[in-house]
Amino acid sequence: MKTKIAAVVLTLAIALAGVFSFSGNAEAKKYYWSRSNFSVTGDGSNADASIVYVGGISTSTNHYRKASISGLRMANPFSYRVFQQMDPEWNFGEEAWNVKDRYFMTDGYLWFHYGTSQTVGSETTYSEYSTGNFRYFKYYGGNKKKKRSNSVRKTYEFAVSGTESDADATSRDSSSATTYYYRKVAVPEFETGNLADYRLYEKNDFPQGFDDESWMLLNEYFFVTDGYIYIKYGSKYGSTFTVDDETTYRLFIYSDMKRKKSRLEKQYSKKYAFSIPNDPTAADKVASYTDSDGYVMKEYYKKYPLKGAKIADFPNVLLIKKNNFASGYADESWSEKGYTISDGYLWVCYGYETIEPGNAAGTYEDSASGDYRIFVYK
Repeated sequence: MKTKIAAVVLTLAIALAGVFSFSGNAEAKKYYWSRSNFSVTGDGSNADASIVYVGGISTSTNHYRKASISGLRMANPFSYRVFQQMDPEWNFGEEAWNVKDRYFMTDGYLWFHYGTSQTVGSETTYSEYSTGNFRYFKYYGGNKKKKRSNSVRKTYEFAVSGTESDADATSRDSSSATTYYYRKVAVPEFETGNLADYRLYEKNDFPQGFDDESWMLLNEYFFVTDGYIYIKYGSKYGSTFTVDDETTYRLFIYSDMKRKKSRLEKQYSKKYAFSIPNDPTAADKVASYTDSDGYVMKEYYKKYPLKGAKIADFPNVLLIKKNNFASGYADESWSEKGYTISDGYLWVCYGYETIEPGNAAGTYEDSASGDYRIFVYK
């Protein structure tokens, strides 16, 4: 009798397995702790938050959609990354996802800018900014695959300020007429050849529409060196110097920062180095998009293989590029760079070309050739 009951239970279990579709965290995980998928859509009337910027002749309203992230805390955020699926209109040739930047967090939520309403007089025009499919990976953080209730190993909180004459460093790119001014903050755990898993956030001070405490993820307007992080506090265009609004920053470190005989132990899981030439013919892929006015935009990509990495199970990756400023800071320094992922590869967009209607070709512009490092964390 027991044997017959067991057989019936087994048969029922097999049948149920065929009826229900299991996805998300039910599948085997290799690189991440947990994962969630969501979409960001909306219009000018149904935002979860709308942040208003009043100008002299017009008013801009940025609309945000929130995504619920269980356990997320501003004072101790997980080591995580968010990816957005590349629009098929770019003709990349395969499914690909871009690492997402410029979103902010509150306790329990991530907030994404999806559209903007522009009001001039009595007329308001809505334009889409960034909608589509998103994927959130929560990682273990640092160099240990271990679940910890307190993901952050160390927090630096600071503010930066300065004048045109007392900067710790300045920088200007060859393609820009703007000079940036930086204040340095000591971070003894930073070694550019052995870089810890980190995230930098800036406290928001929105003018109207969102009064709760929130923090914006940053991946630009700063660079790292051995022992320091340099944060931009001002800029100069022509003869006009402008100081940024003073705000508070938080730098979270997830690697263990252990030292052996005063030497920092390995802070990452894997590291790779490669270079991208200033050469459009060296591209592994050229993606293109044609807008409604007939302009063709091309993006030139170089790929780097990451064994075992999948779109649905991508490792915790930081990509940095060695700076080569046209003027200003001359010592070795590195800045974060965005990237695109597909199954087995990390892709870097390093050049652009815009072709006007009726023309066969445009002018190629180098945007990111140079030396790169990939750090992989847990």
